Parts: sequence; C-alpha cells; structure tokens
Amino acid sequence: VTAAPWRWIAAHGVLAAAVCLQAWLWPGLGALRFPVIVYVGVIVAMGVAAWASLAPRGASGLLVATVAPAVIAVDAILGGERFRLRADAPARAWTPHAVLWLYWTGQAAIAFGVVWMLGLI
Repeated sequence: VTAAPWRWIAAHGVLAAAVCLQAWLWPGLGALRFPVIVYVGVIVAMGVAAWASLAPRGASGLLVATVAPAVIAVDAILGGERFRLRADAPARAWTPHAVLWLYWTGQAAIAFGVVWMLGLI
C-alpha cells in the first residue's frame, strides 16, 4: 500500500524547496554549514513524512499535513534572517509577523487536527 500520488508529488516538492533553500543560504553559513545541513535534513524528513504518510487519513490528516509547509516556511524565513538578510533589509519589516502568524496558525492547525482525528470534536 502506498500513499496517494499527490502526496508523493508534494513530498518531492518539499525536497526540491529544501535544496533551493540550502543553496540560497549556503554563502552565508560559514562555520555553521554542517549543522544547518543536518537541520535542513531533519526538516525535510518531517515535511516528507507529513506529505507521504499513509496515516492519518481524511480531512484531519490533510489538515495536519498542510502544517508542514508552514513549519518549513518559518524555518526558511528565520534562516534567511540569520544568514542572508542585512540588518537594514526591507524584508525585516514583515518577517517577524510572517513567522508569528505561520507558527501560531500551524500550532492551532496541529491541535485542531489531532483533536479532530481523535474524535473529540
């Protein structure tokens, strides 16, 4: 038994996005290259697992799986702030808001999806 094809396509999208993110961050990583490679690998594993997983199924599973891009986006934004953006970069005006919004929305979606999956609502 395998996951639906669209889930595998999404999982490959996570991998492609991670490769692009790693390439973009690379020039600014310096001595932190190895730890960042490991961290990106962990995030990729989480994203691929979320999208390629056979369980949970249904709307609650989809809700939980769609949180993966939000988590990845938060880490990508924080990585960009840390390793690529200058202190006076215009993007710094919106990155903290995006991080907070994505993080808290993702946490709420995970909690709602788990509660839904357990049949508590």
